[in-house]
Amino acid sequence: KNELSNGVTIIAVFGVLAVRLVPTVNSIVFSISELNYQKASLVGIYSLLSSCESQGDTSSVEAAKTYTDRFEVGSPDVQEIKLDKVGFAYGTQKVLNSICMQACKGQMIGIFGKSGGGKSTLLKLLSGYLLPTSGAISLNGKVITSEQYLAPHLIGYVPQESRFFPGSLDENIVFDNLDNCDKNWLKTVKTITGVDAFNAFNDQCALKEGAIGEMGKGNDLHRLSGGQQQRVSIARAVYRKPKILLCD
Repeated sequence: KNELSNGVTIIAVFGVLAVRLVPTVNSIVFSISELNYQKASLVGIYSLLSSCESQGDTSSVEAAKTYTDRFEVGSPDVQEIKLDKVGFAYGTQKVLNSICMQACKGQMIGIFGKSGGGKSTLLKLLSGYLLPTSGAISLNGKVITSEQYLAPHLIGYVPQESRFFPGSLDENIVFDNLDNCDKNWLKTVKTITGVDAFNAFNDQCALKEGAIGEMGKGNDLHRLSGGQQQRVSIARAVYRKPKILLCD
């Protein structure tokens, strides 16, 4: 009986430990998945830094400016962006085929279709995150080639899934030192996007800018809803005063 009792106790202990370990294991699996997902971005950043270093005796700042000037396409005053028979495929899977579209300054265009139809892919092509496998995309009549991309300050992109880093709401919007930001414009952006409306918890947690956790999931007091996360993401895009705003 004692051996049976000890065996049951050991099994119960291991069962409790297993239950307690499940969230940790899930977190590890999620982190590994995130690392693999972000690998392409890291490769792009490394390529940019390597290009800056290869500029020779120029300083890193001058090298970066040379790189940007070399690959920047179009005038800051965007008049037109055009897709001419654009196609795209992920490997052998064709997602878009012969897409033609023209958007002029001041227009608001909605793109709708079934899930998996390529809407997000189309926006990534317009933003320069992806390059078409066929056809051409032009800005102000100038074709964007495989060695060029749209200048980052021209594009404001709101993805489906919002990404945040630990810090305040303002820091997540500005992406810079708050001492260097345009505080009046930041206040305006927060008002027009509704971000200031859900900042009322500041008084409760004694944080002036409203701290949030990684991925917008801090403790219960700082947790943001899905809609609130989207508003912060929109504010982040609008704050940069882009010439083209893409909302997925």
